[in-house]
Amino acid sequence: MLPATLIFAQSGFCMSAASTIVLPRLRLSSKRVISAQIYDFLRKLIIETTIKPGTLLSENALSEHFHVSRQPVREALMGLSYEGLLSVLPQRGSVVERISVSALQQAVFIRTAIEKECLLNFIKLDKHTRTRLLQQIEKVIAQQHECDMKYSTLKLDLAEESLADKIVTAARTAANVRPLSQAQAAVDAKRLALNHIPQHTVRTSKRRKSPTASMPTTLAPAAIESSDVVIDDEHLVAEKRFGEVTAATPDKELNLDKAAALNSEQERQEEQETREKEWRATYLRLDDAFHERLCSMSGAPMAWDTVQLIKGQMDRIRFFTFHQITPTEVLTNEHWQIFEGLKAENYPLCLTLLEAHLSTINESHKSVMRRYRDWFSPESLAQLDAEDEKARLKAEEERAKIRARTKARGRSLSGR
Repeated sequence: MLPATLIFAQSGFCMSAASTIVLPRLRLSSKRVISAQIYDFLRKLIIETTIKPGTLLSENALSEHFHVSRQPVREALMGLSYEGLLSVLPQRGSVVERISVSALQQAVFIRTAIEKECLLNFIKLDKHTRTRLLQQIEKVIAQQHECDMKYSTLKLDLAEESLADKIVTAARTAANVRPLSQAQAAVDAKRLALNHIPQHTVRTSKRRKSPTASMPTTLAPAAIESSDVVIDDEHLVAEKRFGEVTAATPDKELNLDKAAALNSEQERQEEQETREKEWRATYLRLDDAFHERLCSMSGAPMAWDTVQLIKGQMDRIRFFTFHQITPTEVLTNEHWQIFEGLKAENYPLCLTLLEAHLSTINESHKSVMRRYRDWFSPESLAQLDAEDEKARLKAEEERAKIRARTKARGRSLSGR
């Protein structure tokens, strides 16, 4: 997609205090219906919150932006409206809907019912079809696992780049680089664990280069977090990383160094956000591919079409819970357990696992709500605040009971 020049107004909670966003361009293909392309394009931007809840979209401005008539734009907006992602405002345009927890819970209920029924139809399929579907599902899970590993490498790369700049800055200002070098050693240890290098082979020389080997797709993700790898003389390695620096620079040059370091850190954060967003979008597509394969067991294409129509609210939540709240390794492992249950023809277990897997969002959405309150409807926020207040009062009641028991026990001991 090319950068765009079109700017839309993004409203506040009451559609005031407008800010601006830049809408990317779209290369329209002559091989697909134009309205479908615009629908997919806008839906992706809404799901990824590039277009945030409360944003006003103008039919006229969109038609000018895409260089098409208003008809395909209107059809795309109506499709998003049917999905619950937009509301049409007479004489004003369309506004991106805030997330409704009630609609989210209903979508989870309906989707679970559909996918469980599809799964039960698996036993009715002939052996050849079952084998083919299992192979497709296993391939998708393998791709998800590879995506998990690539994200782990991405995090290590970004952490190492950040530490490298900090080490250089600290060295040039004659600051203590030992804490940073120890942090660098921790990053190196995780990277070595990720690449599954045995501990007895690990030795770090003063002139070593950062490991850049690609990840094996067979390594369990847990290895990233737990490692007993030992790196010798880690502080010397970090101090030598960018050459010997023995004296601080003049004040003017030092200030320039600090400003450059700040800009570099900001750029790195922006790059990290962009790359993480791309990664989440990739995992979301793979997650959809897994569930689409489950729905295909029904032999009824309308099953997945219906799920697609109702899961817009779920997708917005899922996009931000990936790794921030629910590690994708956990989701991939849940998919694998369902796959293993299908292979073993343990259908009651598969149904239980699928229901638990889909219902996770009924709790995980609360963390997103607390972080992005203005993305949710007033009714949803009121419900969350009431639940939080109830939990707070219950916790206070429990603390009061503990204090009372402690006081009573103290009186009993003093009476003896």
